[in-house]
Amino acid sequence: RVVQLKVFADTATVTTGDGKYVFFVPPEFSFLFLNTVSAFVSTVSSSGALTIQVRNITQAVDMLATAITIDQSENSSLTATTPPAVSQTADQIREGDLIAIDVDGAGTGAKGLGVVLVFA
Repeated sequence: RVVQLKVFADTATVTTGDGKYVFFVPPEFSFLFLNTVSAFVSTVSSSGALTIQVRNITQAVDMLATAITIDQSENSSLTATTPPAVSQTADQIREGDLIAIDVDGAGTGAKGLGVVLVFA
């Protein structure tokens, strides 16, 4: 199952902070595992990388062992110097969990952040 989240509108500048987007896990997703992640921006960062973490608020764990990064002047994490890695000990979700998208690094001038989560 693929979940695509628009964290910031295409015209909105990306800013750092926890819980920039929060969603509720419905019963249909209970006991699935986060498999892969990626992110994109509409306007690239002119200086510095974006860093994005996926956090399970309910279980109080970061779901990524290595956060998603979008390198300077790049539109997506698909070509990141350091690819994201899902934590093998914090990858399962349950019905009712709250999942947050945290932005730990915003780069400069990046706009329109989106995150794609694939669960299996």
